[in-house]
Amino acid sequence: MNINPSLGSSSDKPPVSSNERTRAVYESRERAQRENEAYEEEIRLKAKIEVAKNLVKMALPLSDIVKATELPRAIVEGLMKIK
Repeated sequence: MNINPSLGSSSDKPPVSSNERTRAVYESRERAQRENEAYEEEIRLKAKIEVAKNLVKMALPLSDIVKATELPRAIVEGLMKIK
């Protein structure tokens, strides 16, 4: 396998093969990993919002909901308006 040093010069990334198919597979895996991380973050946000909605229904103070969920105050305020 030929290694192209200009493609893999960063110390935090492995060297990438100059073979186009190998490079395409590597880039595809990297893209899939980024998409998976974004999906997981979206799921965490949705879960926090659901928890916040439940805390709003329980009539907890705004500051407690913000602290418990780590959501921005504006989002929690919006949830309190639509309860």
